[in-house]
Amino acid sequence: MKRAERAILIGVDSATLQLIDRYVAEGRCPNLARLMERGFTTEAFSSLPPGTAMNWNTIVTGCHPGTHGVTAMSMHKMGDPLDHKTSGFFSYHCRAERLWEAAVRGGKLPILLRYTTSWPPTIEEGQGVQVEGFSDPDWNVLALAPRAIFSHEKLHQGTSTCTSPPENVLGMAHQVTPKPAQGWTELPESKQPPLEVELRIVPTKAEPYTLLGIFLDSAGSGYDRLALYADRGVPHGDAIAEMTVGEWSDWLALEFELDGEQVQGRVRFRLFELSPDGKCFRLYQSQIFPDSGWTLPDDLGPDLVRRFGPYLELGGMWCAYLWRWVTPEEAEQLYCDEMAYQVRWLGAAGQHLMAQHDWALLCTQFHGIDHCDHMFLSCLDPSHRHHEVGSRIVARTYELADEYVGMLVEAAGPDTLACVTSDHGHTEILGDWLPVNDLLEQAGLLTYAEPPAPEFAWRERPGYPATNTDRQIDWTKTKAALVQDGYVYVNLKGREPHGIVEPGEYEAVRDEVVRILESAEAPDRHGERFSQIVLKREDAEFLGLWGPGVGDVIFFGKTGVIGSHHGNWPAGRAQFGGIPAVTIFAGPGIQRGVRRPHPIHLIDVAPTIAELAGMPRLRDAEGRVVWDVLEE
Repeated sequence: MKRAERAILIGVDSATLQLIDRYVAEGRCPNLARLMERGFTTEAFSSLPPGTAMNWNTIVTGCHPGTHGVTAMSMHKMGDPLDHKTSGFFSYHCRAERLWEAAVRGGKLPILLRYTTSWPPTIEEGQGVQVEGFSDPDWNVLALAPRAIFSHEKLHQGTSTCTSPPENVLGMAHQVTPKPAQGWTELPESKQPPLEVELRIVPTKAEPYTLLGIFLDSAGSGYDRLALYADRGVPHGDAIAEMTVGEWSDWLALEFELDGEQVQGRVRFRLFELSPDGKCFRLYQSQIFPDSGWTLPDDLGPDLVRRFGPYLELGGMWCAYLWRWVTPEEAEQLYCDEMAYQVRWLGAAGQHLMAQHDWALLCTQFHGIDHCDHMFLSCLDPSHRHHEVGSRIVARTYELADEYVGMLVEAAGPDTLACVTSDHGHTEILGDWLPVNDLLEQAGLLTYAEPPAPEFAWRERPGYPATNTDRQIDWTKTKAALVQDGYVYVNLKGREPHGIVEPGEYEAVRDEVVRILESAEAPDRHGERFSQIVLKREDAEFLGLWGPGVGDVIFFGKTGVIGSHHGNWPAGRAQFGGIPAVTIFAGPGIQRGVRRPHPIHLIDVAPTIAELAGMPRLRDAEGRVVWDVLEE
């Protein structure tokens, strides 16, 4: 058997074979087309649940979630309050050996390039090279500040379902009121009296930082320019940034105070709206990352920033929550601009690192398609009111993923085993998620606290789960609750801090929950059942799902009634996609131009890479080597 000299694993989160085929046929994905022509293409079934944190761990360990331990996007620890969770993207949740750890054990050097779920590093300095790798799709523990919108309007805050980071980590919404500029040493020249706004940047860790914005009328036809200043005492020509509507500022270096020390963070802004009278205003602030603290070795971060510009891990701000804060056309500009910046930064950094090191394995992951699918995949339906702009965004995101694949595969060279894989697929949003906690309330198993939570609720967004983030739960009166996607927990006395269910009542409560979930109708489907399957936790072990992070009752929805991928049965399909992932192998000894008629399983990816690239076998792997990828 001919083995490769090295291997490269490129994750393209949420990509489906259906859409790759579509965009290859349209000439939009030439790099993936070439890889498929000289390689082996197959669909792949995700481990359950088909979510990001679970399956990127599955891909690099060869294990089901029950074995590697990451069983949810946000992890509930037995003994903690039921509404307390930590992000499933912290590397310490995984207890199985990963590909890069096996490589190190075999004396080989890995490069980790934003491979989600790999931070904090699990290798030592000198054993490999790492660029970031926390990469929770909602927030980042390494960032100084989340993305933000500043507007004259009161905007909804975005909150995370994970309680370990500070609140509102999905993004911040700040209402600002323009007022006449006062107290300035020297005001900029303007045909109308300048107006000022205070832009308060609120980091998740450091002290708040305030910039001042000045609205200027440069031609006498109304306010048309925004200038940013650090304080009121600077000459008018010393603005740190200026922009008109539709423009990005340059990247700015701001000094934040963190634990008594000054830390430099990089940020840029995009002006979306400035009305001629100055009353209407919308400004986007990018995620803010420091120059260091997110690489191994630590001095690699500043070097990469000098070479390629500031690091940007999250972009688009979920396009301001499905176009709440921006128009569809503005969403297209924002999302595609930030994804293109990230792809080219990561691609250039990857090329540089491969050239600088004698490496044997590179693992990376691009999350852009998943973000795009959650926001825009439904727009592929010609009847969708945003079909034209949404279809462009989906196609553009696949083009960017293809560009990233091309940059890395070319730099890796022809003697490299290349594996491009997704962690799951995606389908268009078809209907609302089941309001499980409301059903439990109706059955007398759950009691909500009063007053209700703030007006922003996930259920306002069709296709997203109505969890206990909608309303506060009174745990002193609640027997069972949906705590996270697909997991209902019993509030068991002796196990939960506020448990009220006696051990002798446990099975009766579970039986009632199972009955409710099995009989529940899909919203607006008039008699069609919502659940594909409902299981008690011990019955799910057969499917590779077990351990303390699994609910007492588990259920998966029917793909044909909800869409997306969270909480779906992993074999489901719809008109514009499917839940199965896609995997492509190409390189020395791999069959050329072959498409496997039946899917593999994602647990097979790591054992196959290890075998074909001459790395040690993974200690905990449950998957098999996909031998039929090889030439006869």
